Amino acid sequence: MRRSPQKVEDIEKQIADAALRLGNNIDGYSIQELAKKAELAVGTIYRVLPNKQQLDKLLEERCEEVFCKFILAPIPARLDMKGRFALVFDRLTDFIEQEPEVAEYLATHGFKDDSKFKTAITAFIDEAAVSGDIDIKLKPIALSLIWGPIASLLQCRGDKESAKILKESVWAALKS
Repeated sequence: MRRSPQKVEDIEKQIADAALRLGNNIDGYSIQELAKKAELAVGTIYRVLPNKQQLDKLLEERCEEVFCKFILAPIPARLDMKGRFALVFDRLTDFIEQEPEVAEYLATHGFKDDSKFKTAITAFIDEAAVSGDIDIKLKPIALSLIWGPIASLLQCRGDKESAKILKESVWAALKS
């Protein structure tokens, strides 16, 4: 008797999770190794992802989705800009602890310019500049001022103390 077919989305999640456990360099393992780790047939992998470029795209999308769901979860409107900024940094530390493979992938690969996360940071910067919470002259470089420390925390799997220091330092830099 055949098993009932899985949804493609479920198979993709299974493949992405296995790929992240194997490491973030997709050229460092074979499709056979991926299939074994995902507990899927090799043919199933090729049916869903015909080549490694599709696997790379899947990982990029999956990691951004997991990150944004965690980091950009609803932010209370009552928080001022500094409070919103602090909340995102605090969530980042929790994310690194709870999703280390995704954090490692994102530390290595980053985000595309049109990603939801970069779009959200840009919107935050615009709002904070208009409200006077950050120095308007820094607006052109604010994305780098924010992204750099986030990437650093992802790479070194920053602890809460490191995140606190970076959070305070970056906010101070944005204010100057």
